[in-house]
Amino acid sequence: MKLKHSPLHKNNQRIVPPQETVVNFNSKKPKLSFEFLTGDYCITKCELREKAEIVDTLYRLSQHSWQELLTLGRKHGGCEPLSLSELNCQIPNNILFQEQKHATVFHNIEKIPVIGFRIEETLYIFGIDRDYTAYNHGE
Repeated sequence: MKLKHSPLHKNNQRIVPPQETVVNFNSKKPKLSFEFLTGDYCITKCELREKAEIVDTLYRLSQHSWQELLTLGRKHGGCEPLSLSELNCQIPNNILFQEQKHATVFHNIEKIPVIGFRIEETLYIFGIDRDYTAYNHGE
């Protein structure tokens, strides 16, 4: 049986293939993207007071890791998943989101939900549900 050797570089040193690094995105702090925030659920539809509260909430969220936000839960400053079939608002038609089955929803002090897709550590925000019509809020 003949063993395979790594290929040699031009100066007779072995070429070592790069090792894949596994990144734990839950340990990262959220990055926020507003690229897909348009239409009826855009921040431009909010009153000045609501805008200030939403920005304050997003700032506070950005100071925690995803793991911390996932363990807090929606009623304590964290987040919750929401099935796309439950959404009444327009979902961005972008290749980034084609495999998404759930959106991520955050609530701020006034309970105005911020809706987006989480990919790795980035939250792509596509809705601010100031009038509570983007999905059925239940009780």
